[in-house]
Amino acid sequence: MLPVLVPLVLLALTETSTSQSDSGLVSEYRLFDVVWGPSNPVATTIADSSSFIEKLRSRNLTESSYNRFIDHDARYLRGISHVLEAPINSLQEADDVRSLLQDTLKHYTSRNQTSLASLTPPWLNYTLRCFKSMVKEEPVYWLVALSARASFLNLLVEGRCSKDQVEQSSTFYKQWCDDNMVESHWMQRYKTILEGHKAQINPDTAINIFRVQMMNQKSFYRAL
Repeated sequence: MLPVLVPLVLLALTETSTSQSDSGLVSEYRLFDVVWGPSNPVATTIADSSSFIEKLRSRNLTESSYNRFIDHDARYLRGISHVLEAPINSLQEADDVRSLLQDTLKHYTSRNQTSLASLTPPWLNYTLRCFKSMVKEEPVYWLVALSARASFLNLLVEGRCSKDQVEQSSTFYKQWCDDNMVESHWMQRYKTILEGHKAQINPDTAINIFRVQMMNQKSFYRAL
């Protein structure tokens, strides 16, 4: 089971409150907690219903399951890279948002070297349509969308890839952990940048974008 996180949709109570930012978020709370809260039930459903995660839970990941994950993840990363490459490269303002988007694109490209068939599977089609629609928003919201995959993978890694757990696991379980330990680094970068831009982010928009991408993660894990 995933840890239960209480939804923190903390909207402004009055326009004159001294404890809120211009975005309507109570300043003492972190933006990512606000965004994650309503999606926690989706994450719990993924963890409880995915046969792949059940194999992770047993720490006996087989070669076929590992390879299937690698194939699906490569398709996902290649598809998202294709959608975001032109919009990211067209950004003019040299700020931390653009820098992280560019770094994410490089990271995605480095992870999708697997040779893949050209046909896009049904589970990925809707995800790509969501991203194509999402790029109409300000670039900071692209980071919100991208953080969904990283946050869920990081949650899986944190709960299952400690040194003691890995030492008692199958070879492919160890490899999966090694592959995805880096998501902790990306998750921290997303959190830091999003928190720094909290004043420019509409919480409802961010919550909706993140939840849509978590639903897409549900489709991803269901297809494994």
